[in-house]
Amino acid sequence: MLRTLRPLGIFFLLTLSLATHAEQEIWWQPDAIAGYVGAGTEYKLKQALSFKYESSQETMYAMELDWHLAPENVVNRAAGWIGATIEPVVLVAYRDDRQQDIDIYEAVGYANVKWSNFPWNHKLKTSIAIGWGLSYTSDITANEAQDAIEADPDEGPQRWMNFLSFEYGFGLPQYPQWEVYYRLHHRSGAWGLFASKEVGSNVMGLGVRYIFE
Repeated sequence: MLRTLRPLGIFFLLTLSLATHAEQEIWWQPDAIAGYVGAGTEYKLKQALSFKYESSQETMYAMELDWHLAPENVVNRAAGWIGATIEPVVLVAYRDDRQQDIDIYEAVGYANVKWSNFPWNHKLKTSIAIGWGLSYTSDITANEAQDAIEADPDEGPQRWMNFLSFEYGFGLPQYPQWEVYYRLHHRSGAWGLFASKEVGSNVMGLGVRYIFE
C-alpha cells in the first residue's frame, strides 16, 4: 500500500508547490503543470480508444510541463488552419509494474495538437488533444515484453519507442487556471520504426492541470 501511495503523494505535492509559486517569474517557467495517475490495460490501442479496460497490473504516476506557443508563432499559425494550437510538453513518469515486480521510469518529449475553441466554453471549458513524440523507459514493461515474444522474439522490445496520447480536458469558467483531463498514454513500435508493429503498451487515467497564465 505504501509503495502505491508514496509516489502519488510526491507527484501531487510537487504539482501544488509549483502552482503556489507560479507568480515568481523564472526563465524556464512553463505555462502549465500537470499531475496524472493511470492504470495499465491489456487491451491494444484500438480497444483502449473505445474505453475498454482490463488491468495489466501496472500503475503510472506522471508529471508534465506544458509550454504555450505565441499566437504569431509559425507553428501555431500553421495549426490554426485546422483550428488547433501546438503545445510542447515534457513528461516524466514512474511506472509500478507489478507483473514483473519492478520500478520503471519514463521520460517523454512530445507536441500536443489541441482544440479548445468550443461554443459551450462559457459553461464548460473543453479541450481535445492528440500528442506525438518520443518515449524512453528505464526498463521494458510487461506488456511490451510479452508482445515482442509473440511478434518477433529475435527483435525484442526497445526502450526508445513512439509515443501517442489522446486527451479530453474539462474545466469550469470561474476557475480558469484549473483543468481535469482523461488521457490514454500509448507507447508503440510505430509500425516497425522502433520495434515490431505489434509491440506496445497503454495506460488510461485521470490528471489535474494548473495553468499559470
